[in-house]
Amino acid sequence: MLVSILRFFNVSGGIMMNLLDFAFVFSWIFNITYFILYGFQIFHIFKKKSVEGLSLLMFIFIFSGNLMLAFQAFIFDFPISYKILIPMLVFELLILLIQFFSFKVKIRGLIIKFLLVSSFVCLGSCYFIFYSPIIVGVIAGWLTIFFGTVAQLPQIYKIYNSKSSVGLSSVFMHLLGLTSILECFTSLVLNVPIFLKINGVRVILVFLVFYFLFLKYREKN
Repeated sequence: MLVSILRFFNVSGGIMMNLLDFAFVFSWIFNITYFILYGFQIFHIFKKKSVEGLSLLMFIFIFSGNLMLAFQAFIFDFPISYKILIPMLVFELLILLIQFFSFKVKIRGLIIKFLLVSSFVCLGSCYFIFYSPIIVGVIAGWLTIFFGTVAQLPQIYKIYNSKSSVGLSSVFMHLLGLTSILECFTSLVLNVPIFLKINGVRVILVFLVFYFLFLKYREKN
């Protein structure tokens, strides 16, 4: 990362407009920002001792999408930023699911079942990676798009149905917007599989709908 940053600047102090360098640095920035973003949400939930207004399905889908992305990062040799930070994001999202388990008794059974299924999928994927890594990577790639596309739909419906965006902080939403822009740019510029480029465009489109509803109903918070 440091090397790419230094390459932006020549001896005279000018900026080298190398899109690949920018994309590489941005891959660190948006992944770190995602990490901060979900860390803030964990703190927000812990402070309130409540997950009111938040959709469990949204975080289940986000967790699943990042889990699939973690497999791709190693199979397709993504930039080091993905290999380091995506597994960290998966762990962080697991903490969020545990918070749902702690603060919402009625859905504990669903969370336990989901985690058991996720564990089975991980073990099964690890087995098949040794025989057909590319097939596992491609399936994981398209599943990333699917989970990413449907991830925010439960929360979007929840906001629209209740006419309130309570539970979502303004900081969370604006950081999400920043990361969405950087992720889209990075995925389009870097030499990554086509499904990751499609996912980058998807990120922006879904966020715009999400943010519009957040702004429309946030006065009720």
